[in-house]
Amino acid sequence: MRAAGAITGLIVLGSFVIPGTYGPKQHLFSSQDTRDLPTTGSAEELDQGLATLTGRVYDERGKPVEGAIVSLGGSGFWPARSVQSQADGRFQWDEIPAGIYELRVSKGQLVAPPVEGLILDAGARRAFGVKLSRGWILVGQAVDARSGAPVRGAEVTVATGPLGILSRRAESDDEGRFVLDGIVGNTQSLYVEADGYVLEGPLSHSIDSGVLVVQLERAARIEGRVVDARGRPIAEATVRAFSEGAGLATPTSGSLGVTAGPVPPITASGSGSLMFIEEATSGRDGTFALGGLRSGTYAVVATRDDFGPASSEPIRLGVGATRTGMKIVMEPGAELAGRVVDERGRGLEAIPVELRGSDQGLPRMTVTAPDGSFSFGGVRG
Repeated sequence: MRAAGAITGLIVLGSFVIPGTYGPKQHLFSSQDTRDLPTTGSAEELDQGLATLTGRVYDERGKPVEGAIVSLGGSGFWPARSVQSQADGRFQWDEIPAGIYELRVSKGQLVAPPVEGLILDAGARRAFGVKLSRGWILVGQAVDARSGAPVRGAEVTVATGPLGILSRRAESDDEGRFVLDGIVGNTQSLYVEADGYVLEGPLSHSIDSGVLVVQLERAARIEGRVVDARGRPIAEATVRAFSEGAGLATPTSGSLGVTAGPVPPITASGSGSLMFIEEATSGRDGTFALGGLRSGTYAVVATRDDFGPASSEPIRLGVGATRTGMKIVMEPGAELAGRVVDERGRGLEAIPVELRGSDQGLPRMTVTAPDGSFSFGGVRG
């Protein structure tokens, strides 16, 4: 049941035409060296937009390496996927969607420099010879920022490269110490997470930096309830915490349609002074909890289909503080729908569509369906 006087119903927009769809195709070309020139595969692979990657993995003495992890991630799929080398060091990866990728190979402490910007055109077949060598060792300690006491059980992740395909993890011991070996590259990005503490990262650490001491701050928490205008609980509402920062993060869900897998919030520059920090989903009784928050000022925003976005007043949290009893009241909204087409009237899939409202500070984003259609629920204003 909707509240009396609420904005409800369906708003249907016209078609949006994107011209230039049928211009001449441009083919990209890239190779690591003359031995890795791309070759064209079968007509079937070309029609399906697929590529093939093969290679052989060696150690420092030139012997084949069995069980090496060959990881690939990029525009065709994400998160990264992996295959393993066979007893003779060979690996083969078929039916890779055409796109731009990052390739990494490792086995334990043995690693190889990454192949970044690897272009796999439809029907291409690429081959690589990969030599593994021993990486360097990163040593560190996780401590409480206020007391200096060691933090046990902190999870430390080293993300190598711009895509972070080759990630290594370790857990701190009773003295808060951790060791990660097999690191490749001079500079790494680290993330350190522990129960009851704020996630720290990315932290920059290089091969010459010595022992890394990570000071963890006690996390703050916000607890509350999402209800409608009559005080009834609203379940499955998405509740997000926003803090002061550079740029306003756009809440997103699912995939952008460009690559498989979940995507992080996307920053829309110039549209505000808040930054997305954390999110939760309200339970059957409308309750929610947002943890892992750093000290600072926050706004809490609730969204759900058929309801307009609702936000709280600014909240100031100290280190390790807990704010309880917050109530967010949501009003029903309308659905706004439309379609994106080319100049021939055919629907275009995976086109980003952004919605900005006059009375809501948070832009929303979705992508078009295979027929070019899109919709936004809970629209007000």
